Amino acid sequence: MADEDRGPGFFTGFVLGSLIGAFAALLLAPRPGDETREQIKAGSAELRRQADELAARAREKADEMAVKAQQTAEELIARGKEALKEAVEEGKAAASKANADMQTKLEQYKRPGE
Repeated sequence: MADEDRGPGFFTGFVLGSLIGAFAALLLAPRPGDETREQIKAGSAELRRQADELAARAREKADEMAVKAQQTAEELIARGKEALKEAVEEGKAAASKANADMQTKLEQYKRPGE
């Protein structure tokens, strides 16, 4: 007899629990498919807008860096040219001095008796 009392009670509880679970699932379920798709579209549009903004900022930064790099390169080239001119002038002066010294020594050797 105990088995007979347990059977209908278990089945009733199972059905009642299933109905309560289904009702709770309907109440707590996320938005319907159409709403979810619209939300995904809106989210993806926002992400695309943000990506476009970031890309635009990255292009601006890249352009700024390119201008700075060009300016730096021009400054370095100008400094290099100036340093090269100075080195050439110093080289000419050193060569001229060495030539004068050689001329003096050569004249001393030409006049051995003096």
